[in-house]
Amino acid sequence: MNRKTGLRIALFSLTLFCASSRLVLAQKTFTAPDSSFSMVHPDSWSITELAGKYVLKAEGGGTYNLVHDSVAPTAGKDAAVDPVLRDDAEAIAKQLLMNSGYGGVKILTVPGGTGAVYRFRGKGASSDNDLLEVWYAVQGGHTLCLWSTAAPQPDHGFELTVMFQNLPAPKGGAAPNPKRRVAENNPEVNPGKKPGNGNNESIPPTTPMDPAKAPEKKVDPLAPPDLTGAEEFETYEGHLVNGDISFKLHILTNNKVRAEWEKTVGRRTTYAGTYTGTDGTYLINLVPVTSATFGVTPMKIALRSLGGQINGGFSMTNERRMNDIASIKLTGIVTSVKGKGKGKKK
Repeated sequence: MNRKTGLRIALFSLTLFCASSRLVLAQKTFTAPDSSFSMVHPDSWSITELAGKYVLKAEGGGTYNLVHDSVAPTAGKDAAVDPVLRDDAEAIAKQLLMNSGYGGVKILTVPGGTGAVYRFRGKGASSDNDLLEVWYAVQGGHTLCLWSTAAPQPDHGFELTVMFQNLPAPKGGAAPNPKRRVAENNPEVNPGKKPGNGNNESIPPTTPMDPAKAPEKKVDPLAPPDLTGAEEFETYEGHLVNGDISFKLHILTNNKVRAEWEKTVGRRTTYAGTYTGTDGTYLINLVPVTSATFGVTPMKIALRSLGGQINGGFSMTNERRMNDIASIKLTGIVTSVKGKGKGKKK
């Protein structure tokens, strides 16, 4: 690789990282006029109301439709396996893609609920295999749905993931829209339906609890998470800073993560933590578990994978900006984590 090519790659990686850093550091909150929902989005993006829906415009191009409670989810179903949501997503895809076909679903982390990204491919503006994704968040019986107004859609996977992962959790479990649940909760229309709580779930009998038997459980925010039962499915290796010996990151199931950083000889720290995100795009919080030195603090990491290139940033506690990760690459993938020995590491 010559010097010019190397410089171009470095500038390209820096541009991608700066975009992700702006998203983390520069955000604003949109609240619907009727206060039915709110959403954090990049400061340079805008949301406006138009003809019964909301239009989300991204910096540099890209427009999305955003609708609230446009469909009633199936009670008790995860968003990723809800046939009602999939049918709704297919109907949207057919409006933008010719000969559209189902391309799978990605699980999306949503506070106080479930989320999913339904994917479709078909003939769009660029090719016969253009991609369209329909994003859903389900919280307390309410839904939020987002999709691009054109196919192929722009590459805003990182930004959209962060927006959905930062939706406000429903306070006390928001009740579903009663107008959308009349038929479902009516025993005359739905034979065998037991009186429930509006989420199509029977209400179990409750017994007052003796406060003395249920002491308040205090959670230490700096305590490392329990990694028991979590299995590794991705491994990343590289250097957090130039000159360190090594950095290794293990992405585990159950949204858990483990890491080891050897900054210099004799200064090795092991971390445990949690993450949100999918497919190489992660927001990670790490807490030191063991360290050869004192004064080691928790760490945050943002990773983004695009076109085989991985870049990102990290910051220690109380740092307001993220620092570039010197170098990192994906070195291991486990294609199956069900049972010992069935995983295949590439």
